[in-house]
Amino acid sequence: MDAYTFVNDAYERYVDGEVPARTTVDVCDLLGGAAVTVDGVVALE
Repeated sequence: MDAYTFVNDAYERYVDGEVPARTTVDVCDLLGGAAVTVDGVVALE
């Protein structure tokens, strides 16, 4: 959760219009020492 503000700032810079829904999970360590993990859902029309 220490990077929550950083991630929100990145969303504001790179996502225009309506921002997508997000999932936030607080864990001790991420696989491979990653700082952030991102889920994505795409709707095709």
